[in-house]
Amino acid sequence: MFASRARYALRAALWLADRYPRFASAHRVAEGLAASPKFMESILTDLSHQGLLVSQRGRAGGYRLARPPASVSVLDIVNASGVRLWSHECSPDSPACQGCDRVATCKVRLLLADCRGALEASLAAQTLDGLRPPPGAVRPPLQPPS
Repeated sequence: MFASRARYALRAALWLADRYPRFASAHRVAEGLAASPKFMESILTDLSHQGLLVSQRGRAGGYRLARPPASVSVLDIVNASGVRLWSHECSPDSPACQGCDRVATCKVRLLLADCRGALEASLAAQTLDGLRPPPGAVRPPLQPPS
């Protein structure tokens, strides 16, 4: 459902949430998620530019969440990753839909608009803190073993 970039952005945010408020280098995050350091640097830079991460230069620098994990939603992360959440051509903001002569009465468009709204509401209600395991529980690896 999510593009790879959005999935890795969410994994990186969860990884940083587990270490909040400490900083971690992009290389360390990439290593922790078994991801490409260059790809991870790109994702973390995007999240930082969108205000979800704080970056700090220097030996003790790196990236950390800009807010506590309880105040960062999954929707925040997906939107900041630059990935479109909903890409179906029959959606209210689609150019294809705007040119359709059935736009005023199209039941499919209305159904998909409701689905999109429900998906966004669900992702907005779920925070990074809510995705973290309870204290003492062991989280399965964020990256499945190869």
